[in-house]
Amino acid sequence: MMLPEFLQYGYIFGSFKYWAWLGTIYLIILTWQDHRKAKMLVDDRLNFFVMGTTFSLLSHVFRPLWYVVVLFFLVLFLCYYLNRFRILGKGDAHSLVWIFYGCGILGVEHFLGFAVIFSIIAGLYYFIKLVVFRYKLPTPFYIVILLSFFLNGLLGGLY
Repeated sequence: MMLPEFLQYGYIFGSFKYWAWLGTIYLIILTWQDHRKAKMLVDDRLNFFVMGTTFSLLSHVFRPLWYVVVLFFLVLFLCYYLNRFRILGKGDAHSLVWIFYGCGILGVEHFLGFAVIFSIIAGLYYFIKLVVFRYKLPTPFYIVILLSFFLNGLLGGLY
């Protein structure tokens, strides 16, 4: 009797799919922490764990050293920019760092796909927040990151 594809040995851990599954699980946890009592406090150790998992993607996908280094500095610049101008919270920025770095390691199509999906969902989020409800105070943002990551994984075949 054949098992369904997702239950077969090596389906998740034999490829890069473990990164998408672990990333989704940890983003759900971080989203729950972000929305819990509306305090917007998250445990950043989870972000660093998933960043380590993101580095392990290099064992599954071959990329030239110059590509990995340029991508690393591009993502570091993104983190610096987000933290310097206080566009997002520190936990949100760290999550975006490992997501963009992981998507970049998997390929330019995943990187650009996440960037486009994230831009559209974040634009809608801020439009509803600032224009429709005219709410100026900080609000939890992890739901935008989770939805963007999940949609990018579905559309990009990461699950």
